[in-house]
Amino acid sequence: MAKVATQKIITLFTSVILLAGCTQSAPAKHVHTFATEWTHNETYHWHEATCEHKDIKDKYGPHTWGKWIIDEKATPEKQGTRHHICKICDYSVSDTYEYIDAIPATRLYLSTDPTTSNIHVGSTRTLKPVIYPSDATKNIKYISENESIISVDSTGLLKGESAGTALITAYNDNNNDDVLDDDEPRQYACYSIITPSSDYGITLNKTEITLKVGEETTITPSAKGFRPSFYSNYVSDSTIATAYNNKIKGLKPGVTNLNVYSSVSNGQPAYEANCKITVVDNVDSTGLRADGIKFEEPVVNISIGESFSPSYTITPSGTVDTVSTIESNNENISINNGVVTGAKAGTSVLKVTTTNGKFDRMQVVVSDGITQYDNNYNNYYGELTWENSEDLKTKLHNIISQNKKSLKYSGSPTNWDSNKDADSCIGDNSKVNAIYTDTPIDKTNTSSGWQREHCLAASLMTGISTGDAVKTLGRATDFHNLYAASSSGNTSRGNKNFGYADVNSYRYGSKEGTNTCYDDKNFEPADIDKGKVARAIFYMGVMYDSDEQFSTDGIKYNAKPIEIIEDYVDYISVDLTKFTRTDKEQNVRFANNFRDIVRKLNPDVTSEDEITKLAYQYYKDSNNPSSIGNLSTLLMWNAYAVTGQEMQHNNSVQTYNSAAGGGVQGNRNPFVDYPELVEYVYGSLKDQPGSLSSLRPSILDVDMTKPDHESSGGGEQEDTSIEDCKWSYLPTSGNASDYSPSEGTSFVADYGGVK
Repeated sequence: MAKVATQKIITLFTSVILLAGCTQSAPAKHVHTFATEWTHNETYHWHEATCEHKDIKDKYGPHTWGKWIIDEKATPEKQGTRHHICKICDYSVSDTYEYIDAIPATRLYLSTDPTTSNIHVGSTRTLKPVIYPSDATKNIKYISENESIISVDSTGLLKGESAGTALITAYNDNNNDDVLDDDEPRQYACYSIITPSSDYGITLNKTEITLKVGEETTITPSAKGFRPSFYSNYVSDSTIATAYNNKIKGLKPGVTNLNVYSSVSNGQPAYEANCKITVVDNVDSTGLRADGIKFEEPVVNISIGESFSPSYTITPSGTVDTVSTIESNNENISINNGVVTGAKAGTSVLKVTTTNGKFDRMQVVVSDGITQYDNNYNNYYGELTWENSEDLKTKLHNIISQNKKSLKYSGSPTNWDSNKDADSCIGDNSKVNAIYTDTPIDKTNTSSGWQREHCLAASLMTGISTGDAVKTLGRATDFHNLYAASSSGNTSRGNKNFGYADVNSYRYGSKEGTNTCYDDKNFEPADIDKGKVARAIFYMGVMYDSDEQFSTDGIKYNAKPIEIIEDYVDYISVDLTKFTRTDKEQNVRFANNFRDIVRKLNPDVTSEDEITKLAYQYYKDSNNPSSIGNLSTLLMWNAYAVTGQEMQHNNSVQTYNSAAGGGVQGNRNPFVDYPELVEYVYGSLKDQPGSLSSLRPSILDVDMTKPDHESSGGGEQEDTSIEDCKWSYLPTSGNASDYSPSEGTSFVADYGGVK
């Protein structure tokens, strides 16, 4: 121990002498040196130190991978091989991938919430892609041209990173190889990222909200520096809560984010504010209340006389609520102690409701493969049999397109007579039976009273305004898709999706229980109109199953085949409801949203006139989804029986000769004549063969003397129906091109509102 102590003293003494008697300069600072080549492993890359400090690494970080490069495509027999390369260090990693035996997508459309091509730095948007055909395998991938300007993740969430302009590409990876192949559908969106101005902004009166399931509250935005033209609300997870007109409603326990956006008039992007929403279980004095009920099967097929017990789950577990009612919308099924039995052929909507008002719906399809029916439509469909949905769709298309003539929608005089005849109110020939209202409207009141409703909105199936679309004879002028509609209802619908609206949504109509209603997403007609709307859209999907050429403002483009899909969204960042009739300046202004896209896609084009033309073309093509949904909802609406008014409309479109419109259209809607056909083309029976003789014609159950609404009276009137619908088929002649619409008509009166 003593030896150790002596050494410590000597060391200390020596140090004191050195400090006291010497002036020692500080050693030179060491500068690390690194190799110029990269070192890497499978995850990270770095520059190795070339000095003695081997543990120091320069520019250490994870790899930034480029797109996969295919070395050998996968086949059903063997895996494919691919590699990708780090964009920074050029390190390459190889991989194998499996062949995907899936239905390839052929088209893709995008929209965003909110719909704008300008984003502030730090703001986010969510891309909403839809692919066609509806049963294609969905495998959406996203590419940002410059992630330092705008980033995009695998869910389609965009974020403005820094000021600038960048192109986003969305595509469906049909081959599952992470490579955008030439034959894979894609859509582009160009975003300008702008630094927000401190002079503008919006704030909310609440930054956090806690709601019980089913509870509602109102949030109040306020603007700084401007008067906003609108506020729009988006909830990141709409299964947890909904937002409409600044009203927030809790749906199920969870946490989500509310984004409130406001427009400004100085060309800036939408300013936004956020609020955290926490939804908790609804507990009251009776205990834990139900927040939902759901059928385990959305569709069940049974035969006449066959029974089943529907299964459902009430959430959350432990709730005090039980099933209050289970009911059907028609007599195709009977319900006894919760057991459902097929009573007659057709489709029913089964609804189950809890004691606190939560509900769900399912579809029950009842088939009758035994009874053989005579054809009651003068053999219009012949001895129709089919192998599957595609075979049936093709055969129906051939039948309804044969001898069909395209009629004028407008002109001089305007062609209102077809709807005046087709929708003449049974029992009162001076009025029309208009959808979206329970009150018949005087035939002469063709402006503020009633308009002509495109059930499949013209803007959605053509990509352009109704005023432009109806200049081309075809899908936009097909009278099977045109019903007399109340003007207020038609305007409220706009081009909203048809669907079940929230129970607390805006309603109008004169009869409790059958009112038309709508919310921010869906427009729901009254029950009496649901079948008409659905069957008109199904007809359009069969009739217009190929491209159709349109021409507007000197530019020709193709409207795509009409398809009915499950994932309906509002398409593209252009608000079509802002159109005025043939407003070329406004058309061009919307088309300008796509100038940056076409510049990036066509770098060799330098002419501004050519850029304008390409932007206009791209705009027309991008706003051309040719679809409205959702399919499952429309299938359930087909369960509502054909009425005398709907059959009269069907008969009139086939037989009524409109001098103003250019003759007689001359075809029928097969889904009005045989509603069960819908299931074989679009529904749960689409893979099954069938025969028309086994389906019950709707005319056997239709009372052609009964109006849709009691207020219209009833009785004999002048109409186009002939007993049992047996008439001589009226062939037509001439070509659609022989009948051209003329100019000089009123937009509101002739084009039916904003669609």
